[in-house]
Amino acid sequence: MRDEIDAERAPAGFGLGETNGRYVSDCYAINRAGFYRADSATANKPVGFDNCVIYANVINNDVYLKATYAEMTATCYYSSYAKAWQPWEYEN
Repeated sequence: MRDEIDAERAPAGFGLGETNGRYVSDCYAINRAGFYRADSATANKPVGFDNCVIYANVINNDVYLKATYAEMTATCYYSSYAKAWQPWEYEN
């Protein structure tokens, strides 16, 4: 109950103010900062990260993603210089 009340006070948009984050069907389609939710049907998410939370940050034309699932995290980014997504890097 308390989480729902706090979520309602967060600014709207970009997954803020939502208790589950904004759903994304393809991680590589993320182009705005915010919090997102991915599930088993989401394309281009880290392997084994079903029902995970993704934090996105955009700096200039580069997009940085950090996925969190259970006790694991993984990061990747879109390089505007290379014009390509870089592979996910897993952290323990």
